[in-house]
Amino acid sequence: MSTLLSRTDFTAALHAIGERQYHDLHPFHKRLHGGELTKGQIQAWALNRFYYQVSIPRKDLTIMARMDDPALRRKPQDIRVLRSVIAGSDEEVPAILRRETEEFTYGYALTVHKAQGSQWDKVVLFDESYAFREHRARWLYTALTRAAEAITVVV
Repeated sequence: MSTLLSRTDFTAALHAIGERQYHDLHPFHKRLHGGELTKGQIQAWALNRFYYQVSIPRKDLTIMARMDDPALRRKPQDIRVLRSVIAGSDEEVPAILRRETEEFTYGYALTVHKAQGSQWDKVVLFDESYAFREHRARWLYTALTRAAEAITVVV
């Protein structure tokens, strides 16, 4: 049977995942910090990073603006998650426990550049094509063709 994680255990579980999978462990970042990248590769990384960071507040605002209860926008939330969710257990969680916890589906966010060559059934695209000036059409084409079944464009 699954048990609820305390706030401390939940935070520790997330930190443990970060220690194994954080971006600084990626081969690209090792090459970046090891001085093995060309000037062009560093410039491309800096541009990508800048637009990624600029988008975060817009994405957060989009989520917050769609909340039905305005009080939720201002109130810190206490989220309770079952240990089996973090541990990745295939064990069936009894309905009585599920009612007392938060249910969620994992989501993934990628830059259009990073998503090249991949495809998903459903995609939500935050249109930032304005940032790519003369390459706007190519950026949009790449972004729009990532969706196999449905795409939602947020402008």
